[in-house]
Amino acid sequence: IICGNGSDDILSLITQTFGRENSEVICSEFGFIYYPIISKISGAKVIIAKSKNLSVSCENILKKISKKTRIIFIANPNNPTGSVIMKNKLKDFLKKVPRNIIVVIDGAYAEFVNNTNYSDGISLVKSFPNLIITRTFSKIFALAGLRLGWAYSSREVIETLEKVRGPFNVNLLAQKIGSLILKEKKFLEKSIIHNNIWQEKLPKFVNSLGLEAKKTFAN
Repeated sequence: IICGNGSDDILSLITQTFGRENSEVICSEFGFIYYPIISKISGAKVIIAKSKNLSVSCENILKKISKKTRIIFIANPNNPTGSVIMKNKLKDFLKKVPRNIIVVIDGAYAEFVNNTNYSDGISLVKSFPNLIITRTFSKIFALAGLRLGWAYSSREVIETLEKVRGPFNVNLLAQKIGSLILKEKKFLEKSIIHNNIWQEKLPKFVNSLGLEAKKTFAN
């Protein structure tokens, strides 16, 4: 595990560590806009894989892999479209990605998903040492202003990131509050229930206005 000043700090750290001049980073169309920004800062060329029905397309990402590919960024659930890649499909995808490529699964909204076919990816790290799972306290824990995130990966990857990480990136207050909020199980359950209710209600209301609301697995 590695901690950061928000998960965006860790995402940036990943491109600093594994990105290179003239390398390539693959991002999904309609994905989190921060991925292309930090990739370009590292000197890498951003390759966009087309989405399918506003969802991340594993097939299109695989087609974009080249000898220059260093990193693949995927938000699961996807930000901002709320779609997800289910566990079996994610495993099949990871099996086809060369092990010298870092795959980042950004699970900022993972806690909102209650579908049993979904995996936040943490259990897959043992089988895929090139996989990095990033998480944040900014969404379901409502602590965005605290700036606290973390990532989980193989020991080799984390130790490499630790060589690049600044020594003072997470302040003591964030560490203390972050450790305390993890004990607030009732708050987490209440937030999930609240989100589940509005996951049902809000699309129906939007559709009643003559607009089209897509199914979301997040908030």
